[in-house]
Parts: sequence; C-alpha cells; structure tokens
Amino acid sequence: MNANKLPIIQSANFWIILSVIAFLLLPSHALDYGLFESTSDEYLGAMGWSSLNITALWFLPVLLYGLMPLLKLPKDTQAKAELYLVAAATLFIFVSATIYKVSMGYSVIVLIASLTALATFSFAKLKVMQGDKFIIASLLCIILLIFFFIVYPTLAIFVSMFYDGDTFAPQQVMRILTQSYIVRVISNSLFLSGFVGIVSTIFGLAFALYTTRIARRTAFIGKIFSILPIVTPPFVVGLG
Repeated sequence: MNANKLPIIQSANFWIILSVIAFLLLPSHALDYGLFESTSDEYLGAMGWSSLNITALWFLPVLLYGLMPLLKLPKDTQAKAELYLVAAATLFIFVSATIYKVSMGYSVIVLIASLTALATFSFAKLKVMQGDKFIIASLLCIILLIFFFIVYPTLAIFVSMFYDGDTFAPQQVMRILTQSYIVRVISNSLFLSGFVGIVSTIFGLAFALYTTRIARRTAFIGKIFSILPIVTPPFVVGLG
C-alpha cells in the first residue's frame, strides 16, 4: 500500500501517541512465558507504570520530541536537535538496560519503531536522500536489523569473554584466544570473509563489464543478477 495514502503515519504526533499507548497497554519488561501465557499478575508486574523503574524514562524523550516545535528554532536547527534527541534516547535505552539488566518488553519494540520513524522525519527535513522518507526509513531499518542481529550479538559474545560468571576477569581473554580451536575458528572466519569479498568483487566487475561493454543484446542477463544486492542483505541478516 502506498504510504502517501496513509498520511497519518507520516505525522510525528501519530508515532508519539502510539508510543504512549504502547507504554500504557503493553509490558515494558519481557515476559517469561510470552504475552498470552503469562498470568495477570505477571503481566501487571511487567508494565512500566506498575512501579518506579527505569523504563518510564525511556519513553520521556518521545514526549520531548513533540515539544520541540515550541522552541521556535530554525528548521535545520530543529531537525538536528531532534536527531540528537533520538540518538541520545536510543543510546540511553540500551545502556541503561544493560547496566540495570532489564529485559525489554513489547512496548519497547513499538518505542524503537517510533524513534526510527521520528528520525526519518528529521532526516527528511534535512533533505537527506533528497528528503525521500521511504528510502530513509528503509536504510534505517537495514541498519537496525544489522545492529540487532549481527553487531549486538557479536559484541555480547566478546563482552562475555571479559567475565568469569559475574566477576570481571580481563586476564582470561588471552587464555581464551590462545586456545587452538579458537585460533582455528578465527583464522577460518577471516579467510572466508576475505575470500568472499575478493570473489564478490571479481564477479561484480565481470558482470559490470559484460553488461556495459561486451554483450549489448544479452544485457538482460546482467540485469537479472542486479537484484542480488537487494536480495542478499536480508538473507545475510536472517542468517546472522
């Protein structure tokens, strides 16, 4: 469905209200047994407003975003201030959740989606990607997918190397990295990543030369392979 037919989703107020509704109706803490199998007491205890906790502060920047127009700032300055607010809010959510060991619930998913939409509006005001909201939103979604499914799990694995249980033990990192099977895994991963990068570059160059300089009549063959850059990122993210 064309986004232009749904102007309501292109309004910052829609996403702000959606975040507030999610905070009121959905749990801000993760449920051990899911949304439909948890008891009413467990559901109530997972709500962000059921007690004084850090999750209530996660939704505050969204409300502040809605108050930005009241400052009467120049358009570009306001857009940059909104971006700084969204970036700071996102960083605060993940840092505070890590420090206080808070498992994020369903309302936080809506919050992240709302922050992404608000960031899209701010980038559009700055004429990034010619102000095309669809392209900006798609790019932000790809970045978030790569972060959540590849970067964040990888960082979590590396951080766990510095801990022995709950004890910070940086000295064990070298002991882990010098184990023979770990060295083998690292070397194989580096070799495979380098090999794939080199081969992909060679194939890409070959298809580009074939399509533009060699085969005029069969150029459609190269166009078939042109969809690979669109198909492979979601596949790689899903695999990760």
